[in-house]
Amino acid sequence: MEAKFPKIAHIYEIGVAENYNQASEKDSVHFIAMEFVDGRTLRKEIDQERVPLSKLLKYLNQVAEGLAKAHAAGIIHRDLKHSRRATL
Repeated sequence: MEAKFPKIAHIYEIGVAENYNQASEKDSVHFIAMEFVDGRTLRKEIDQERVPLSKLLKYLNQVAEGLAKAHAAGIIHRDLKHSRRATL
């Protein structure tokens, strides 16, 4: 993804790393190198305090905006969950 969207962590690289195990057999490991986003996850915020509904709706709106921009760029997020959403 070339464009930088403010509500989506930047993906630097998607690839396959090849290495050899102890039996000299080739193993491949798929990886995604992404931007580190510092902050609490939405799950931790919900578990640690009573979050007002208005704040939760604000977060949900941000997720929807980010997904819409990703989808417009041809990116599909297949594992969306509150433990992967940082609150900033």
